[in-house]
Amino acid sequence: MAAFPPQGDAVTRGWGENAGVRNPEEGDGVTAAQFELLEPASAEELLRARFEALAERGCPLGDALVIASHVEVDIVDAVGLLKRGCPPDLVLPTLA
Repeated sequence: MAAFPPQGDAVTRGWGENAGVRNPEEGDGVTAAQFELLEPASAEELLRARFEALAERGCPLGDALVIASHVEVDIVDAVGLLKRGCPPDLVLPTLA
């Protein structure tokens, strides 16, 4: 069984001390179990990057916070829905 977090691939390098945190611009949500394995600083960095990706694209801050906290949701898919006019309160039900 492969260990999490995976080490050294191009997508994961440079994201905190846990080289398994994916760049939100690259997509791929993480499972809740994977998120629990992150160091606090890496978890904070991941959540902040997800939140900023949503807020920078005009998502209301409260909705951005809720969507960003659902780490199992692919942030690229969430942003894509918002870009296509999906109301922020329907993003999670659509992707869940």
